[in-house]
Amino acid sequence: MAHHRSTPSWKPLVAAVAALAIGPLVPDAFAAPLPGGSLNPLIIPKYVQPLVVPPAMPAVGENTYDIAVREFQQQVLPPGFGMTRVWGYGSTSHPGTVAEGGSFHYPAFTIMARQGEPTTVRWRNELVKDPVACRASSTPSTDPSCEFVPYFLPVDQTLHWANPPKDCRPEMPGMDPPPGPDCTGQSPLPYTGPAPIVTHLHGGHIDPDVDGYPEAWYLPAARNIPEGYATVGSNFPASWTWDGTATYTYRNDQRGTTLWYHDHSLGMTRTNVYTGMAGFYFLRDAYEEDLIAGTNSSGFNTSLTRIPGAPYEIPLAIQDRSFNADGSLFYATTRRFFDGFAGPYYPLSDVAPTWNPEFFGNTMVVNGRTWPFHVTEARRYRVRFLNGSDSRFLILRFADAAGRPNGLRISIIGNDGGFLPGKVATVTQLVIGPGERYDTIVDFGPYAGQRLILQNVGPDMPWGGGPVPVGAQADPATTGQVMRFDVALKSANFVDPVPPAGKLVLNQPPDPFGGPAANGTARTLTLNEIVSGVPRFGGPIAAQLGDAMGPLPWMAPVTEAPPVGSTEVWQIVNRTVDSHPIHLHQVQFVVMDRTPIDLAAWDAAVAACNAGTPGAICPPDPFAFVPKNAVPVPANPWEAGGKDTAIMNPGQITRVRAFFDIPGLYVWHCHILSHEDNEMMRPYCVTDPTDPAFSCAP
Repeated sequence: MAHHRSTPSWKPLVAAVAALAIGPLVPDAFAAPLPGGSLNPLIIPKYVQPLVVPPAMPAVGENTYDIAVREFQQQVLPPGFGMTRVWGYGSTSHPGTVAEGGSFHYPAFTIMARQGEPTTVRWRNELVKDPVACRASSTPSTDPSCEFVPYFLPVDQTLHWANPPKDCRPEMPGMDPPPGPDCTGQSPLPYTGPAPIVTHLHGGHIDPDVDGYPEAWYLPAARNIPEGYATVGSNFPASWTWDGTATYTYRNDQRGTTLWYHDHSLGMTRTNVYTGMAGFYFLRDAYEEDLIAGTNSSGFNTSLTRIPGAPYEIPLAIQDRSFNADGSLFYATTRRFFDGFAGPYYPLSDVAPTWNPEFFGNTMVVNGRTWPFHVTEARRYRVRFLNGSDSRFLILRFADAAGRPNGLRISIIGNDGGFLPGKVATVTQLVIGPGERYDTIVDFGPYAGQRLILQNVGPDMPWGGGPVPVGAQADPATTGQVMRFDVALKSANFVDPVPPAGKLVLNQPPDPFGGPAANGTARTLTLNEIVSGVPRFGGPIAAQLGDAMGPLPWMAPVTEAPPVGSTEVWQIVNRTVDSHPIHLHQVQFVVMDRTPIDLAAWDAAVAACNAGTPGAICPPDPFAFVPKNAVPVPANPWEAGGKDTAIMNPGQITRVRAFFDIPGLYVWHCHILSHEDNEMMRPYCVTDPTDPAFSCAP
């Protein structure tokens, strides 16, 4: 039987407003965004602030943490510029900012965990006026220190978002009356209420109730929550009591690797992360400890290979930001910033008033400081890279102090899922999509006494997976520079204890929880762009994931329901013009290959299915539309082993193989945060056929 799918039509509404002025038109839906903020990035001095290497997060007990999100001021820009208002994590046992001797910092201190030893974190939403005074107050219900901090970045309330006010559109299917929260809103005004948060451990092999599900958010326990507001999301566990906190226990049963934690609230992940809610989570295992010590207690480091350890291990969280002249963060308040479209906006058209399809800042920030420098010895270092940007793909390389590429080789020893299974992958340019991590060794030995610039030659606009077009490369004066390494002189008798990368032998241990089998059930999925029905505009108004038959919104019923213990091959067709970093929760998958597809022929076959055309093969097999003589391109060497986020390029079928071993409700989504926040995310449910009472409902 043919599979039919219809999508909402905006044509009647568009016809009613077609005569209205709609502002400048652009031929390309993804035009370059306008410069941001009142602070010109060219006047920000570079390489005057030392890099902050986040220390270990203070624990309050063995493998136990009490971590709050609070508002504070931080010197993100160089001294002489105003401080920046941020929302970040810190240990309640060490209150205050780093400058005050405390632990609150953007990005957060690093949670240190060890394989086989579960970690428990009590995540507190303390976005109130004075968290310390509020916690000490004997009358919190009347104490002004317990009033919530109003949300200060522009949240588009017309998207499908957390929506504590429960101001839902009445036309939402299946919502009569609208129950809220977690619905598509209707107010075009900025949201200034209390902030929802929910923390996701990105890349973690974790249980569903601690995954940071986008609808499991919660508000601070403030004294002045407006009447009628929801205080928790629709997926906040019913057995838990709201008190502004959530306690999560992480299994730590996967390989040692570089994880990170960040906020994941529905429809506002991009703004919450932009405020500063992010931090590293290092999961170490016996094999990694052997690599650092040059020993073999694990039984897997038989060659006694060595890699750098502290203090020669540097995590780099790279993000782009824009600022105002007073030092405050700039974030676009109108769609006009992106492509010049001046309206009409919702409810007079299908265009959201505030949401931008992508965001590109004009300033590079590393570990919470703009364009920092770091003094190194002339030796090999372990550098862990994280791309924490909203939309920006990074293409990193090293150059000399004059900006000339010097060919310094970056040796990749690990990725999202841990160490590579065998050969080190060596590159001179490192491509990192949003959400991805790469674990590398960089040899500063030959550059004693020199200054090296870490450059970004990725685009200042959405990336399509190929060579960066002329004129699209990051601005060499601003976003084309990331940070500087100042290499000290080397003593004549120094011998680096870490061997050259070409001599490293990696022997990744097997997955402790089974890992993907060699074969699996194939499932066809799609990446889709939704365009406006406004005449003479046609710009993007959302992005959606979907199955073989087309796009599906966040609220559509679950269509991906692998049984627990199963392996599946997800063959994902990218029907858009951009590359997307696709992230699956719970799993570390294997990137298999990428194959070109004739999208025009594929789309025609899908249209025939949706039209009920007699004889149509439904759903169509994407591999029936591979151009003649086209062959699959195997995964890149640096993608070997496990990945939780993979770049999927336009006009290609990307195949990934995943093993699902924990039953429950999870999500998969694009990690371009502006896409994720506007429908490019879908729930999936790992089912348990052996349990009659099993349900993915909260």
